Amino acid sequence: MSRIAKITEEQEAQIPYYIQKWVSNASGETDIEEADKAIADMYADMGLSKPKILHFDSPMSCHLALAMLKDSQLWSQLDSQL
Repeated sequence: MSRIAKITEEQEAQIPYYIQKWVSNASGETDIEEADKAIADMYADMGLSKPKILHFDSPMSCHLALAMLKDSQLWSQLDSQL
């Protein structure tokens, strides 16, 4: 497969449409059950067992949880699994 060096004018005209499409998708509610299933399916396709999945309300709560985990015994387990 060759690398694209330049996009066509038609492709360039479609950029705003795709920006809006992905911003709209990213700003909606997350279906946690669907996301968990997709992750489990990907791991199963790779022949791996389902990982532990943690959900947080915001990037800040994720950052705080990470900071707390780093100070615990769980960190070495998580670090080796990631």
